[in-house]
Amino acid sequence: MVIWVTDEELETFIPLIPEDMREYVRAGEWFCLGALPEAAEGEAGGEEYAAAGVLLFSDEDGVCSGEEKATAIVLKWFYVAEEYRNRGIGNALMQAFSETLEDVAAEGIICDLPFDSEYDAAEAFLISWGFDFTVISSTEMIITKEDFRGRLLTLEEEKLKTAMEGAEEPEGLFPVADLPEPIFAEALQEIREKDPLGYYDMLSEEKEDYEEGMSYM
Repeated sequence: MVIWVTDEELETFIPLIPEDMREYVRAGEWFCLGALPEAAEGEAGGEEYAAAGVLLFSDEDGVCSGEEKATAIVLKWFYVAEEYRNRGIGNALMQAFSETLEDVAAEGIICDLPFDSEYDAAEAFLISWGFDFTVISSTEMIITKEDFRGRLLTLEEEKLKTAMEGAEEPEGLFPVADLPEPIFAEALQEIREKDPLGYYDMLSEEKEDYEEGMSYM
């Protein structure tokens, strides 16, 4: 039997989850499906049954392939306890995982399982469910615009000013404060027209909003 693991039930499944992943689940950032052994069907309460398996996944924006940005479901962890293997529990977890995604607007599913001594077996199992594994020779770090903006907004103003102290003036750029109003307005309009993602739409049209020594064009 496969269940959505609630906060009350989570501690029963924690031993099947690597330590570096537990906080993501406890914080609600990753979703958790848990498998119970057949003999435990009908039982309730986190301490009254054993955990047979677990599947963790998240939904993430900004995952990219080439130049395309997309929202994807990311499979983070998949594990069946040794004493419960070869009973169909892995297939039950994957079937429940598939059913939860039927109404989810995501472009695809990415498998991001960590390598370990059992990786080969997990890879073979997931290939049987349609995953295609390839070797990636480069590393990409993806961040969404929303995450980036949120990070900027949380920086304290004084810390930001301190970080800019002693910084050299960017070569080829002009302080916004020194630009004549018509040139500033024209430059702002031009960069907005060249931005297909609309990021620069959030910029203020008032020159006074740009701090001297920190804003350049």
